[in-house]
Amino acid sequence: MSASRRRRAAWWLLVALSFGARAALAAASPCPPGPAEPYAHVVGQRVTDVQLKVPRPHKLSELRPLIDVRVGEPLDPSEVQAALVRLFALGHFAQVEVFDLPQRNAQGQLTGVGLLFVLTPKSRLRTLHLRGRLGVEPARLRQALRLVREDEVDAGTAAMLHRHALAFLRQSGYPAARLQVRSQAMQLSGHVDFILEVDAGRAQRLAHLDFTGNPRLPATVLADICHSRVGDPVDLQRLQADREQLRKTFIAHDFLQAQVAPPILRPRADGDVDVALRLDAGPRIDFAYLNNHALSDAFVRALLPQDNVLALPAQLRLWRQAILTAYQRRGYLSAHVQLHQVPGRQLAQHTTVVVQVDEGTPLRVARIQFTGNAALPSDLREHQCRALVQRELGDDPAFEPLRPVDQRRRSGRASSSRVAPSPTHI
Repeated sequence: MSASRRRRAAWWLLVALSFGARAALAAASPCPPGPAEPYAHVVGQRVTDVQLKVPRPHKLSELRPLIDVRVGEPLDPSEVQAALVRLFALGHFAQVEVFDLPQRNAQGQLTGVGLLFVLTPKSRLRTLHLRGRLGVEPARLRQALRLVREDEVDAGTAAMLHRHALAFLRQSGYPAARLQVRSQAMQLSGHVDFILEVDAGRAQRLAHLDFTGNPRLPATVLADICHSRVGDPVDLQRLQADREQLRKTFIAHDFLQAQVAPPILRPRADGDVDVALRLDAGPRIDFAYLNNHALSDAFVRALLPQDNVLALPAQLRLWRQAILTAYQRRGYLSAHVQLHQVPGRQLAQHTTVVVQVDEGTPLRVARIQFTGNAALPSDLREHQCRALVQRELGDDPAFEPLRPVDQRRRSGRASSSRVAPSPTHI
């Protein structure tokens, strides 16, 4: 495309936005207008023709009605702008341009103007080929590229693929990785194939994995938890996953304040790497439970927030509120919970938290009664209530469902009167 055609295309995009502002300024200001735009002479000229250039598979018959520019009428910039907006809003085109084609007679006089709309469709991915020595599983590399079939691609996609693939290979233990990205366009369908030629190079391997600091758990146990193995390529993502798994393991062993620092990599002379993970287990916390009859010890323990970023007092405050909420949902509206922290003999290594509960008296259902339900009988309404409670709370281990209506009928009770007392869920 020539420079003059690009300038005219850009002018058509701006003329509609600036036309109203220029008119208002000219009417309000006594100063003469500034120099006219390079192609201002076509505004108001009679439109002689409107052409539409679009590749397959788009149909002209479906797109032409979106261009509300009437042949034979004076050219209105607002109509051109509206047509550009409609075509671009379809979402099928990466670029929508319009060019003016001045019409002149034999004497060179301007007799009208034609318009040419050029639509550039969006290109989409058809296939992503991985070739060469990858060094990693193809599925992991594809996931790192963040591109799947039918995704939109453009001139910058090849550079993006190169950047993501190279970063992933280097993080996976291949610092000398090299690759080339090629593309093949399918002109008729608008699809593009990308081919990645990969040479992973020599792997930088894990020579030694060391646990430093104050882990308080045997090194053999910690090594079994980690997925990183001596002799494997140094995978930074895997090391990060090991770090998170170690944190969860410490919490499971009641080291609630355990800290796992980011891995430290020390290159060796032979090109491999020694990795050190600094661990600080912190104090081990034991739990004692008093007077919690409605909720089991394991259920109460599972309510403890698993966030070692918080200080222990903050964790315990959140835990106390979670226990109270659990009791209130089960009808123990007057329940009280107190947490006592009892230091052990070695204050820095051990402490005990005592959970003391006063459950109080649970709120119980004494009667289910309906009034004003002339259209539906009470038995049906009661069945609906039971089904709703069962659906909402049936998976709760502390839920005690009420006896069905037919069982109470066999015992001689009325269908909508008293119900056997049982704790209710709030």
